[in-house]
Amino acid sequence: GNQRKMDKKGSEEAGLELTAEDQRLILDLKGQDQNYSKFVHLVIDDVVGRQPKWGEIMNNESSQPTINAYKRLVTRSVGSDLPKPKLEAELKALKLKDAEVTQFSEAISVRSFEIREQLIRNASSITKTHLTDFDWKLNLSLGSDKVSNLREVNLRVNFTVHNESGKPENISLELKKDELDTLIASLLQANKSLQPLRN
Repeated sequence: GNQRKMDKKGSEEAGLELTAEDQRLILDLKGQDQNYSKFVHLVIDDVVGRQPKWGEIMNNESSQPTINAYKRLVTRSVGSDLPKPKLEAELKALKLKDAEVTQFSEAISVRSFEIREQLIRNASSITKTHLTDFDWKLNLSLGSDKVSNLREVNLRVNFTVHNESGKPENISLELKKDELDTLIASLLQANKSLQPLRN
């Protein structure tokens, strides 16, 4: 589920947040006791865009749901930016064996930089358009031709973005207070989601 843990400073810290189906698939990994570390590194190879050699340890087609669940586990382990002891506690909570917890966390520790780089590349490939500047102005409407005492506050925001061709484009928004509150909440959530990728 969407459980959150509070750290000592009182700030929210996200866990791995896997679905029940992913947890089941991760625990149902069969026949990999001797090759678990190799399996995790092959999953990481897949995450970072290398062609893994699955045939060395398993049948890729029949194991694809399990591989996909592990790929999500890898990306969430790096994306959540948990310190190694907290990551290991989360893995133990998933009921992984102690040896698997150690091997998984070591693989993540060793390869976290390249995983993070790939996650950033994936996120930035969604669009080439990016914000380069913004300006804002607060307007107070005191009345209109129909209402003599209006007193409405509007925020006008001008965004300058560069599109895929590199040309600047201006986007203007005029927002009432409730619309501004919604925009700010969305931007804060986006920032929070991207925070682990910046570190």
